[in-house]
This record gives sequence, structure tokens and C-alpha cells, in this order.
Amino acid sequence: MTFGNSPCLGSKWGEEYFRNIEKFLIETGMNCFEHDGSYPGDKCASTVHPGHRGLDDSQWTQFYKIASLSRRGRCCHDRAA
Repeated sequence: MTFGNSPCLGSKWGEEYFRNIEKFLIETGMNCFEHDGSYPGDKCASTVHPGHRGLDDSQWTQFYKIASLSRRGRCCHDRAA
């Protein structure tokens, strides 16, 4: 683990989390949000999460997921804690 026990963004929960963020931004008319930095992407050994195949790709796919919000302009500022 990188930063303790963090939820896997490649899990069903993680996919729903990102759907909810996008839905919120669309429904409120907001075009960006501020957060406290990129998710560190702890490794996850699950082989049944829809967002990754297993331990070897889990950290990369979680990082990619959070970074994609910034690339699409959904994060207007990353604040370092």
C-alpha cells in the first residue's frame, strides 16, 4: 500500500464514484472542481474489479482514471495538502 487503506478506483464502487462526479458536474452546470491532489493509486490484487485485471495493472489504471479527469478539464486545480 502507498497511503494506507484506500478504496480501489477500479472497483464497481470506483466506477460509480466517477459516474457520480460527471453527473454532478453536468447537472449543476459546473465545469470543474477543486480537490486535494491526485489519488495515489494503492495497488489492488482483486481479479474481479471491472477497472483492472489484477495487482500488476491496478496502480496504473487507478492513476489513469483520476488523471483523466484533469486532462478533460474537470479538475481546475490540484491542491497539495
